[in-house]
Amino acid sequence: MSTQNREYPLRTEVIEEQDLEVALETIKLLNLRGKRNLLELCLFEAEIPALDVITVLDELETRGFFEAPASTKYHGCEAGDLFNHSFMVYLTLKKWTKAGIIEWGYDYSPLLIGIFHDLCKMDSYSLNSSGGGYTYNPEQFPLGHHALASLVYAQGMVKLTEEEILCIRWHMGPYEGQDSWNLYDRAIKEYNTVLWTHQADMYVSKVLGV
Repeated sequence: MSTQNREYPLRTEVIEEQDLEVALETIKLLNLRGKRNLLELCLFEAEIPALDVITVLDELETRGFFEAPASTKYHGCEAGDLFNHSFMVYLTLKKWTKAGIIEWGYDYSPLLIGIFHDLCKMDSYSLNSSGGGYTYNPEQFPLGHHALASLVYAQGMVKLTEEEILCIRWHMGPYEGQDSWNLYDRAIKEYNTVLWTHQADMYVSKVLGV
């Protein structure tokens, strides 16, 4: 089936059991409807309290989550890669959890963290006027700080736990800059999942390249 022209027909456990490299190639084949369908299945199966799944999906689609890139020229710089990156962060966290490396306060936390950690990128980029690649969007909503902006969007859709908030807030890890290292260290000591979230983000972007 041709790339970007596929709707997701499988049960979520099929993709969740694939090797991460295979899973990435699978979701890259999905068109917008396929990406939305896959996330819809995951959110309904997670049974997250007080989460209106269809409203959240509509909001994400309206804001371009399923179509946006994850960057302009680094990892995930193609259309649809914001979803691809976010979903792969979720899958990486889930695999490490199933392997007994990570423990969470709630089983559904890896899904929320993976999907919501980069929401600020939904309107960060626009197509170049030449039609090739992306550039930064000068009309981006001026929330400022990357992770805090993502939290603003996420908290408008679902009530996050303290652990989920800290994982999203510090998913950039030491890339936040040396002035923030003490706070980052405190967050890790409070919830070691903060460190694992950063590691998952780095693995997906630097190793898987999305």
